Amino acid sequence: RKVFDGEASGKGIESDLLTAVKHADIVIVMLHSVSHETANKAITNAKNFDKLVATSNINSPLSIEAAILRALNREPIYQQSSHIVE
Repeated sequence: RKVFDGEASGKGIESDLLTAVKHADIVIVMLHSVSHETANKAITNAKNFDKLVATSNINSPLSIEAAILRALNREPIYQQSSHIVE
């Protein structure tokens, strides 16, 4: 498991992200933990490799579980803003 955040920079970050996505079974992008640019790159790479992908707005087990279910069902990548996790 690798973590990529908005502070990460340098020549290797893009290739590391690409490699992580390429070898992942499922990609969950934690929007609160990465920059907008990194999130978009992760999603684009996941789509290019035809990976299961979704995002989570918050770091809670239920939100992550909901993201995994969306990815497994190939539902929309982004959670609706009006969605409430019970």
